[in-house]
Amino acid sequence: MTIKQLYQKHISKLNQNKFIYAIRVAYDLLSDKEQRIYQLGFEAGFKESEKTKNPLIEYVPPIHTKIKNNPNIFEDTCKVVCDYFKISMTEIMGKSRQQYIIIPKSMIINLMRELTHNSLPTIGHKLGLDHTTILFHVNSKAKMQGLWKQDRNFSIFNELKHQLTDVSH
Repeated sequence: MTIKQLYQKHISKLNQNKFIYAIRVAYDLLSDKEQRIYQLGFEAGFKESEKTKNPLIEYVPPIHTKIKNNPNIFEDTCKVVCDYFKISMTEIMGKSRQQYIIIPKSMIINLMRELTHNSLPTIGHKLGLDHTTILFHVNSKAKMQGLWKQDRNFSIFNELKHQLTDVSH
């Protein structure tokens, strides 16, 4: 089977479970150019795993230089999220469980987790939350549950992530 055939098989299976379906939805939102980049990345990864005869088991995405070199990333993340949702930092740090606070809080939690690779207790400490609450939000996003059932929240998340990682800012 050629790499192109394997790639087509890979793409055709992207709707067999919820997690993979989420990848398929995201894939379908990519432009033709971005889909080609994805294909090239798949092919390069496949060739690399063939070369080493070991599948590429774990990939940890690199932390963006802008994030890695920013000691104020938590404050910057909170500011970007608060500005987007038009809420105050006091509301984010408060104990409210109202929907208008939970969505931005979950955005901050998941942005911090993805962009910094901070531990759950570290993120929880910064937000005044228990690490199990942080785990709940991270798992909800991964499983597309709760507020993460809505595609709009993924779009907002990606927009906020782009704002934080865009070098031109």
